[in-house]
Amino acid sequence: MQFSVADGVKEMDRFTTEQITSLNTKVETIHHNIKAQRTKFQGIQESVKELSQASEQTSYYLRHTLQETKESLENLSQSVHQLQAEMSQFSEQPHSVD
Repeated sequence: MQFSVADGVKEMDRFTTEQITSLNTKVETIHHNIKAQRTKFQGIQESVKELSQASEQTSYYLRHTLQETKESLENLSQSVHQLQAEMSQFSEQPHSVD
């Protein structure tokens, strides 16, 4: 009977060792996958940061360009008004026939 009990204990030890080895392998796989996901997340995080910076630069460029365009249009409008005023002087002057 002692032999049967000892054999049963050995079998339980072997089973436990196999289970621990199997669990260790699974835990290592999970750990590896988590590290890979963290690396991918860091890449995504960096891409979002770069996109944000590019967006800010584009926004600044557009505001600056719109301001310059507005100023140019205002200058053009003033020039048109001045030209119209000068042209109206010619049409108001009496024509002399020689």
